[in-house]
Amino acid sequence: MNPLSFLDYHLSFEKVQVAKQIFQDSLAKKLRELGIQFPIANLYIRIFKQEKQLEIWASNKEEFQLIATYPFTNFSGTVGPKNREGDLQIPEGFYQITHFNPKSKFHLSLKISYPNDVDVLRNKSIQQLGGDIYIHGGDYTVGCIPIGDENISVLYWLCVNSFVIQPTIPVHIFPAKMEGKQLDELCFNYPEYITFWRTMQTLYLNFQANKKLDNIEAFA
Repeated sequence: MNPLSFLDYHLSFEKVQVAKQIFQDSLAKKLRELGIQFPIANLYIRIFKQEKQLEIWASNKEEFQLIATYPFTNFSGTVGPKNREGDLQIPEGFYQITHFNPKSKFHLSLKISYPNDVDVLRNKSIQQLGGDIYIHGGDYTVGCIPIGDENISVLYWLCVNSFVIQPTIPVHIFPAKMEGKQLDELCFNYPEYITFWRTMQTLYLNFQANKKLDNIEAFA
């Protein structure tokens, strides 16, 4: 599907049309104030499970700026990665948006690329790792990330437009903000994940320091 057809396809759905009508002008204005053009050339989604927060970062250059923070409307499982189908866990790791669903029963939804190569390697003895992990609207979840209908409408419209320019939208899901006493407590309570989390922490700290996304393969 060529870029224009992709955008036209999504605009054929009423929920996407409404998202454009309600949020386009305010989004464009907010981004202009930050010196970022709409559509966004580089979009980055960062998620913290313990804080139950989803952050949207944007950049037209190398340095990212935070443009929105949305709370989860529900949560399932605990901190720690997803290991198998049916464990109710929200994954942890470095993913991308792989599918847009304008027909979602949870208003609108964005699928992430779980399981990734690290998930497969970490759980190589497990055949059913699960899948169908989405960021979506509403307030129901069994391992997905719900952020409510209004917030998913904004995020969906941002992602659809960004995807036309750059069809790689990273989604990084962390157990928590990976620094200080909070991380020490997590490692104390879940020692089995220390090595995995320390690897993730390297990318987290680099982004905190320079607001640039490093090569994920270096941390895999």
